[in-house]
Amino acid sequence: MTDFSDEIDEDTLSGPDRRQAHRDWIDFLFPELLEPISFGRADNKSYSVEQIIGLAAAAANGNGLDSAARMLPWYYKESEIPSSDNVKALFDSQDRNDIEDTFAEVNKRFIDIAKDFGFFTDPHYYAYDPTLVGWEEGDFVHWDMDEGAPDADEDDEEGEDEEEAEDDEEDESENPWNFAVASVVNLEARFCFGVNYIEGKKQESEKILGLMRNIAEEVDVGLLLADRGFHGGDAVRKASAVAGEKYMIRAKKIGKVGELLEETPVGESDFERNIDFSDVTPGPNAAAVPTKPWDKYSDPHIGLLIGFDPEDSPIDLYDAYGMRRAIEDTIRRLKSEFGIKSKHREIPIQLYLFNLSNLFYNIWVLMNRAPGPETVVPLDVAYDEALRAITDYAFTPDRSLRGFE
Repeated sequence: MTDFSDEIDEDTLSGPDRRQAHRDWIDFLFPELLEPISFGRADNKSYSVEQIIGLAAAAANGNGLDSAARMLPWYYKESEIPSSDNVKALFDSQDRNDIEDTFAEVNKRFIDIAKDFGFFTDPHYYAYDPTLVGWEEGDFVHWDMDEGAPDADEDDEEGEDEEEAEDDEEDESENPWNFAVASVVNLEARFCFGVNYIEGKKQESEKILGLMRNIAEEVDVGLLLADRGFHGGDAVRKASAVAGEKYMIRAKKIGKVGELLEETPVGESDFERNIDFSDVTPGPNAAAVPTKPWDKYSDPHIGLLIGFDPEDSPIDLYDAYGMRRAIEDTIRRLKSEFGIKSKHREIPIQLYLFNLSNLFYNIWVLMNRAPGPETVVPLDVAYDEALRAITDYAFTPDRSLRGFE
């Protein structure tokens, strides 16, 4: 690693020194983070884990694995670069559960590293959400969960467990894949610690809360936030199992919550303790909270299901729930800035690619929020610079050949 001054100013760094500082981060992180990843291969493999991940980083920075495999030989030794077909076949040969277990360990190691930099000394707020990834007329596309979502006035009023009774049918020829995502929403530590494939609607809350269980084993959860897609007894029970009383779920305008929303005067707040809700024991508390005009809600209040008593808490309910939106920004970044384009329908391939996008995103967040291994201030690193540093690390093991030392 380069020996930078203890009093470094990023504005004074030369271009080569700045790029070296980016590569130093990868030098520091990869030996620990990549140790759990073997791709199920024996030791006598043709390409290293770093080279396969370097190809994926180049793919995220360009137009997919095929394009990256064609372009990398312009800059690096062709003998070092795995073919995109071999990498996709390797990903597809892995068991889904093994992939999820591997990246759960990678995320655990990332949390440990972040703790060493002073993150997670205080509890943070977390959000979880599903996100859709799919096909449209043969092209790989992403959908936001918000698109086509009903407005608050259009909530189904058939009952509080209506979403739990939905069919578990999935038709991959018509429907996109559904992935679970869980992340920190506090700006100072906006890491994402899990993306898992959801096979069917009935599995949704279990998969998503499973990610949060993994996180809660490593850090203190200040508050768990979810949108109204998780208005239901099963989701409330799972949130309580993960975070105790420290959960907040936006409610639909039905049942006891609907009554509370109707009865609360405009501009005022109200709540009801221990409501009768889908046989949950003890029942959650319900709150009606005034909305703010700039947030463009269609109703004067939002309803919330919360585990704690709002009268005994300093938490501003409206502002706290508003922090949940940060996960939507994280998901957009995972897809648009760190997403790896692919036209393959195989779930193991997409699961690997989305988890690698998540790894790249977390590295980028850390690079921008923590002092570097050889610098004493965080650097202002663009996402494409972080991806290029990963690629350059993978394909330049002897840096002296390129004049970096």
